[in-house]
Amino acid sequence: MNRYVKWLLLIAAVAPLLCMLLLYIFLPGVILDQAQRLGKKIGYQISIGTIDVNPLLLRLRLHDLRLASQSDKGVDQGEPLLKINQLDVDARFWPLLVGQLSIEKIELASPEILLSRRSDTELGTKTLWNWQKFITAFGQLNSVEHTEKKAQESSLSIV
Repeated sequence: MNRYVKWLLLIAAVAPLLCMLLLYIFLPGVILDQAQRLGKKIGYQISIGTIDVNPLLLRLRLHDLRLASQSDKGVDQGEPLLKINQLDVDARFWPLLVGQLSIEKIELASPEILLSRRSDTELGTKTLWNWQKFITAFGQLNSVEHTEKKAQESSLSIV
């Protein structure tokens, strides 16, 4: 066999293994960082205990996922909205080859959702559900990002 063919076969065998190793090492840190950034943008704290990635099965497993409002001081967690002991997400392989993400299965273990209602003194006697503030903050985040993307797209010109 030609020397170049041997090198190409070696690269073809090692490259997927190297990509899986890099995903296994770096993806948990990226997910944790992005979750914390999203939480700061919307004024909530998102915490994840541990993150397991299995590149061979295309599985992501999050342990001890928590979503809580930030306390008034912003240091401690405030009112918890959501607790999930374990979240499993499985992706499909073939759509990834064309650059699409397709979820095959989402599995929740011991989910807890807190629904509460209280009257807001600033708004008089109007009562608010604890999820209303989260939905409003998340919706505003989407509209701001959409406006920024639209402004960036409209500023491009082809000469």
